[in-house]
Order: sequence, then structure tokens, then C-alpha cells
Amino acid sequence: MPILSYALILPFVLVALMSVMVEIKTALDDFDLERFVLWVGVASAISALPLVL
Repeated sequence: MPILSYALILPFVLVALMSVMVEIKTALDDFDLERFVLWVGVASAISALPLVL
């Protein structure tokens, strides 16, 4: 994939990761382990996207 494509996708990935981090913080504040595990899994999937593309 060309560099330009990565440059266009990267901001969306970063915004998605930041919003997931907010959800993880909320789950930790509420002591909700199931939501925490769910959002950590989502964050892992999002962070793996650049490797797949």
C-alpha cells in the first residue's frame, strides 16, 4: 500500500484508539471487568489494522 494511503488511514486509527482508551478508562472507573476486557480486545484489533493493511 502506498505511503499516501497510510497517511490517510493513520489519523482515523489514532482517533479510534483514543476513543477506545476513554472507554477503557470508564470501564476501569466503574470496576466493570467485562467491559474492560471487551474494549481491550477492540483496542488490540484496531492497533493490528496497520499491520494487516
